[in-house]
This record gives sequence, C-alpha cells and structure tokens, in this order.
Amino acid sequence: MTVSDPNPPFGPSAVNYDFDVTIHQVRHPLKVIASAAQFILAKGQFAPDYIERNAPDTQISLDEQILSEKQQLILQAARYWYHWNLRAEEKGTITIPVEQLPERLPGLCELVGVEYQKEVLENIAPNINNRHLYLNEELWTVDWEELNSLDSELTDKIQNLAASYGYDF
Repeated sequence: MTVSDPNPPFGPSAVNYDFDVTIHQVRHPLKVIASAAQFILAKGQFAPDYIERNAPDTQISLDEQILSEKQQLILQAARYWYHWNLRAEEKGTITIPVEQLPERLPGLCELVGVEYQKEVLENIAPNINNRHLYLNEELWTVDWEELNSLDSELTDKIQNLAASYGYDF
C-alpha cells in the first residue's frame, strides 16, 4: 500500500483508498535486505517488476552488472529498503519498528479506535513469515561491511534513516 500502483503483485491496490491513519511499519535494514534479496528479488515472480516500476532508483546500472548475481540482488534490496521506506514515510501517520510492535500495540489500538486484546497478540507465532519456512537453502545474511563495500554512500543513508526509526548500530 506504499505506492498507488493499480497492479500490485499481492493484496489490493492503494489507488482507491484514503486512510485516516496509516502505519509505516519498519524492520531492521540488514534483516530486510537479506530477506528481500534472497526471497523477494531472487525468487519473486512479480514483485521485482513492481518494485522497479515504483522505485526506479532500485535498478542495477550497466556498470554494476559486473558484480556477482548475489551482490546485485543485495545492492538492489538495499536500495529497495531505503527508497521504499522514504515513500512509505510520505503516507505514514506513524512509524513503528516491527521489533517494538508488542509494546506499541496498545497505543496503536487506541489511535485507530480498536479495543486492545492482549491475548490476540499472544496467539500469533513470531516467526510466521520467516524465510526458512519457504526456502530450502541456507538463508543469506548481510552485514554493514558487505553493504559498505557495495555502496558506501547508500550504506550511510540507510544507517541514518534506520537511526531515525530508532535502530542502533
């Protein structure tokens, strides 16, 4: 729902929606970058085109095509984390790191006028969307050093944006 694309690969289009409250949910950049590179970009059938269509800054340049396929995917996923979050901020009423969701949920419920029910959260598995449930291969990891070697300027931008969301490094 970050962009108003009429043909998203999953879920409804944001084109005909106008929300009173929009929650911009973020996750630690290194976790998203590894996951997006391996699962969304490398294995995705529709999402890569959707991402490039709505965030053209994520595309790999001709000069970058000398990188290995994995490095290209990591670089593209890093750009995706950065540019997609900037777009989401434009729509967001509030930004919440997913890691803070359990303690922030009562306030969110109050914000949208829904009764907070602690037992609902307790019944949701914390690993319901983990890549290991969908991939039969070793899970990729990314660290700051690797990201910095691919694009130091982008790494600085990601760290600054992540710090503004409350992440420490």
